[in-house]
Amino acid sequence: MKLIDLARRHAKNFGGITPAIWVVAELAETNYERVVAGMHDASRDVVARTAVLAKRYQRGEPLQYLLGHWSFRELDLVTDVRALIPRPETETLVDIALELVGTRGGAVAADLGTGTGAIGISLAASGKFSLVYMTDASAEALSLAAENVQRNIRVVKGAVFLSRGSWFSALPDSAKGRVDLVASNPPYIPSAAISSLDERVLFEPRSALDGGPSGMNCLFQILSGAPDYLRRGGSVVLEMGEEQAEVLAEVASSFGYEKISVRPDPAGSPRFFTARWTG
Repeated sequence: MKLIDLARRHAKNFGGITPAIWVVAELAETNYERVVAGMHDASRDVVARTAVLAKRYQRGEPLQYLLGHWSFRELDLVTDVRALIPRPETETLVDIALELVGTRGGAVAADLGTGTGAIGISLAASGKFSLVYMTDASAEALSLAAENVQRNIRVVKGAVFLSRGSWFSALPDSAKGRVDLVASNPPYIPSAAISSLDERVLFEPRSALDGGPSGMNCLFQILSGAPDYLRRGGSVVLEMGEEQAEVLAEVASSFGYEKISVRPDPAGSPRFFTARWTG
């Protein structure tokens, strides 16, 4: 049996032919195009392992966890239950972050709640930063981020500093007043809404999803703590829920931020909040 036939057999089990091809290609250590072209036969081992992964998928486990890695911009990231799966819209957050920094080199960034390290490693790969702090309260997530730094070390430019702690408590005192950019995709889903999420999302760490009763606890904490660490003229960029922009803008204004804006994701929904700290 060809790999493409194996993928067709399991297409319904994986929610479509495309994810089925990804799975068999991964297990056979080949690529998507070769599977589609019918270039490889399926070994007994691949047939058996595909069946096991199909059962896991049917139980609600995300495809990214089944494959064990996923792409984000130019990065290839290990993905497992230690951290939230990096999503395409968060690539837009990185684009906005790099735009905010502009052409200046030697900047300092802080990726708070780094998870897989997707944001922090992408910033470090841009060449615009001499130092990128990557923090997480979860020891498991931070260990995953460290693995992904090493996995992508060839594209990392400048220094990367990983530390464990809740938001700014993980940063050293020496970072105060030196950070040009604070970037984060924090938990922003209201606690009561967690149970209604798609079953595959519920496989991901709840701590990376639950933003408290309003969904905005972590967003507020980051906005309130950032002024101690930002340089004058430094910026904050946050991923948020679609309904949170107005309240977040009011809070940021009350803290003294300026140049507050809301940016859309690729689907046109308001998902990214930016503000500048002028001191």
